[in-house]
Order: sequence, then structure tokens, then C-alpha cells
Amino acid sequence: VTGVGNDGIHVQSTNGAQITLNTITAAGNNGIYVNPSSFVTVANNVINLVGAHGIYMLGGAVNSILNNTISLVGIDGIHALDVLGLTITGNSVTGAADD
Repeated sequence: VTGVGNDGIHVQSTNGAQITLNTITAAGNNGIYVNPSSFVTVANNVINLVGAHGIYMLGGAVNSILNNTISLVGIDGIHALDVLGLTITGNSVTGAADD
């Protein structure tokens, strides 16, 4: 996904989504946005040059953010809020303006 004006990938109220093996470059807002969804895995993605968060996850439960490479983002590499049972491991974040 390259050169989009908003989120590179946007998942809304979807349970069981697997967001894996994507390359997202030059998204105007978030690289990956998930709201509110459960049993979601965000893994092995490459995200760079996005305007806001590399990965933004809001709400939901039993989600995982694993082994993503995030660079040169406008705010946070990973921003998660109100997610129950969230696992975050093995991610690399460089060049985030707010981290």
C-alpha cells in the first residue's frame, strides 16, 4: 500500500482479522488502524513514512501486535488504547516523532 491519503489499512468492527505481511509506505494518517475489533493479529508488516501512528489499535480484546517493523512515523510507532488482553512483542520502532 503506497501513497494513500488516509490509513494504509483500516479495520472497523471486524473480529478475527489477520493483518500480516504488508508493506505500507506514505500513508497520510495511520499505517494500520484497528477499531474496535477482537482476536486480531497484526504481524510481520513493514510500515514507514506515515503521518500519524504506525499501528493504532483502539478497543477490542485478545489482540496481538507482533514482529512489525515501523519507521519514520509522525506520532507513535504503536498506539493502543482500551484493548483487553493485548500482546505486543518483537516489534521494531525507529524514527517515531513521539516515542
